[in-house]
Amino acid sequence: MLMIIFLYLLLFSYQDLKSYTISSKLIIPLIWFAGVHRELDQLWIGLPIYLILLHLNKSEKYIGNGDLDLFFI
Repeated sequence: MLMIIFLYLLLFSYQDLKSYTISSKLIIPLIWFAGVHRELDQLWIGLPIYLILLHLNKSEKYIGNGDLDLFFI
């Protein structure tokens, strides 16, 4: 599980250096995988909250989307 998280963070870093933006929608499969792997009931609460915050923060007005992703990891 940790290797998948490190891989995601590495891919986010590469994407950020290449395009100066991070597509935060790439983190959604990681959230689903973590929820299924650990059988967390909080997944049904956390994912909608993440999607709402991502939608509200879509133009990076408040914090960077990469920072938002790290909060949910």
